[in-house]
Amino acid sequence: MKSLIRAERKRVLNRNIFILIIAIITLFSVISGLMGLNAYKVDYGNKILYTAKENLRRSKKESKYTFLDKEFISSLKDKNIDNIQFYKNIDKILVKNYDLISYSELTESRAKDFYNKRLINIKKNLEGDTEKDYSKKDIKYLLQKANKTKKPIQMDYAEGWKNINRDLGTLILLLIIISSIVILQIFGKIDKFNMDELSRATRKGNMELSIAKVIVAIKISLIIYFTGILILLIVNGIIYGFEGFSMPIQSNPTYLYSVFKINYLQQFLINISLGLVALLFLVGFVLFVTAVTKNLLTGGVITVFFWALLFVFEMLKDYEINHYFANFLPIKMTDFTMHYNANDIYKVFDNRYNSIIWTIMVTILISIILFILSYLIYVFRQKKERT
Repeated sequence: MKSLIRAERKRVLNRNIFILIIAIITLFSVISGLMGLNAYKVDYGNKILYTAKENLRRSKKESKYTFLDKEFISSLKDKNIDNIQFYKNIDKILVKNYDLISYSELTESRAKDFYNKRLINIKKNLEGDTEKDYSKKDIKYLLQKANKTKKPIQMDYAEGWKNINRDLGTLILLLIIISSIVILQIFGKIDKFNMDELSRATRKGNMELSIAKVIVAIKISLIIYFTGILILLIVNGIIYGFEGFSMPIQSNPTYLYSVFKINYLQQFLINISLGLVALLFLVGFVLFVTAVTKNLLTGGVITVFFWALLFVFEMLKDYEINHYFANFLPIKMTDFTMHYNANDIYKVFDNRYNSIIWTIMVTILISIILFILSYLIYVFRQKKERT
């Protein structure tokens, strides 16, 4: 079995292909990181007030041990605030929560009421979401989760983790596409190493080769997946640093109204888990298609059509399609911002599951079925060809 797995892995993912994949991932990570870094530059007319590095250094210094409490919010009223990233984050959060025009509107009573106002806004958004048609019980469930957010919110520097979690969705989608292309040939009828002949020379050859092919598909995909994530981590760590992993995601204006009580590291791990499940689903799908067609070209055409269909669903932005179908497919699964902000819940036998938990459970089940079917179809076809 080990010899089959080793030979099959070398057949599908040789050194040159792997080096090319690493180059693509590194190029994406560097370009994405540098483009993100450029956004931190502060201009005033033709003059640069702060370079990106200066902005990040000052943000790191000024944000230390800062909590979004009544005293800090009140202090902003008469403060001459520099246009650095730390205060930009504060500004976006306050504007979002209070709908401020200027800081002169920050009275002591309003500052004291920040977290109540946040809950009121979350409730208003839930009641105004006609697509999801929340019941009173649903709203109560989500507000209870939102109220568990650690208060006051700590605002320490965490730009590295913000950028990692921001870029992760696009990177993982790229890794899934690359993996789906690489593993097409596993059950496709291109076999320069004569693996079928090798399997005949072994006891229980059909079964062993089929198992080896499934194992190799998973192994190659995992190698590509975790290599890509490691490269993204290294590049972003060099540019932004790894500080602030324990900060709550609500310190990012994008997630101020999120009901999830998690920090950036936990968000990163959840994102990786979602991406991993999406990857396994696509691997199972490609194996199933190529096991059925037994043809690399036909399998490739079907896979390309499937990806095109996913992008069509993404453009439609239809809640019913997303809720009952697209949420369990790779593009929506890797739309991480949606998972933390959309408040999509699934009700099963009067139990409520958030989109992350339910998506992972259902997609894992579908993936297992696809892997089993791929294996059985391949064994059946091999036996049929030899009779």
